[in-house]
Amino acid sequence: MSPRQTQDERAYCQMLTNVLETEGFYYSTSFDITHTQQRLSDTPPEFRNKSLFERIRGSVPLFWSQKPNLRYKPAVLLGGSQLTSFSVTAPVESGQKVDEASLQVAQSAIARHHFNQLIYTYGYGRQVIINLLNQTGMERPLGRAFAEATMNLDENEVKYESFDFHRECGSTRWDRLSILLDRLIPDLLASGQFHLDLNHSKVVSRQTGVFRSNCIDCLDRTNVVQSMLAWCALERALITIGQLSPQSASTSASSSTNSALAQMWPGFGFRFRSVWADNADYCSLQYTGTRALKTDFTRTGKRTLRGMLMDGYHSLLRYYMNNFTDGFRQDAMHLFLGQYLVHDADGTPKPLTGPGGRGRRGSGRADTEWRTQFLPLVFTFALAMSVLCVAVPTAHWTEQVTYVLFWGTASVLSAFAIFAYGEEFVDRPRFCPD
Repeated sequence: MSPRQTQDERAYCQMLTNVLETEGFYYSTSFDITHTQQRLSDTPPEFRNKSLFERIRGSVPLFWSQKPNLRYKPAVLLGGSQLTSFSVTAPVESGQKVDEASLQVAQSAIARHHFNQLIYTYGYGRQVIINLLNQTGMERPLGRAFAEATMNLDENEVKYESFDFHRECGSTRWDRLSILLDRLIPDLLASGQFHLDLNHSKVVSRQTGVFRSNCIDCLDRTNVVQSMLAWCALERALITIGQLSPQSASTSASSSTNSALAQMWPGFGFRFRSVWADNADYCSLQYTGTRALKTDFTRTGKRTLRGMLMDGYHSLLRYYMNNFTDGFRQDAMHLFLGQYLVHDADGTPKPLTGPGGRGRRGSGRADTEWRTQFLPLVFTFALAMSVLCVAVPTAHWTEQVTYVLFWGTASVLSAFAIFAYGEEFVDRPRFCPD
């Protein structure tokens, strides 16, 4: 193998070792945390310096979940059966009256355990949390729980930064990302990055901390912020080795299009942004089955109409796959990883049902089977009749209006009924571990 292939093979084996040695699946650095490195490589002989900058992304390190139920944004459930040892045994939905004190203590212990692993077990150093969750709507309870869980952590080891991405930037005001950048630059300078001087064969500096970014799914908003920090880190590396002046450092979120670095090497800014946009697409394809959202900003430094239209298309595709195909994908993962055994210990085949006896769709009861089969037919027929009544005129307009109102009402009521029993219509896993 070539030296590059040998290096990649070693990194792959190290990743597998981390997974196998991790006590719990949730705290695996390869599954819960996505590790990203940016380095200078394949440089010409006269470029006698190497730099490396690391950052990570990962889901909110608490026990929480979202159940697919045909809604575009399912409610966030805090807690769960995983918290049994912390005296919380059932999911807690925002708005319900629960023992919030015990839940907060449990979640704080989970967060502390997670960050201790990142800092000490895996050696990432000081953590700068960049929480991009919305501070309103269904993401608010999760963001508030995350903030409360990190309040008692040592500020010298864990720093918490919250930035409501959607409220601050909206659809077009993405220049306001500079507000977040101004708050993060001091931490970027303090944590530094790895720098190797090949002329003297010595390590000049090491990275002492990392940025840990998250949103609800750690994909779209997270990648925008990570790419912004990556550009700033590259500028700092070039300033350190004398290729850029300190006065040329970026101060805006779109600096990859108009900064001194972009002007010094024409075309480099576009290639850099394309690499990060491709990174976003591949992460998103693995997790959701679609390309990432908001990559038009990553590629061009601004929001475009075409980018917003593509975001709408990919959002609809994600909605369909999340509700109607992800159960099969989860079954494939359980089967491949050996978490589900097709036969019991005595060789008896296991029934193809999910938790609580639920099958792929529904729960196996007659009333559920009736709803999942009958309601979609009623909705389709009523909707077709509504369109037909609008398209085909009658002798009297009052008669036509009556027909349209009747079938339109039937369409709306059947749609409400489908969403009311939404959990019975989604594609559920059948190969569920014991």
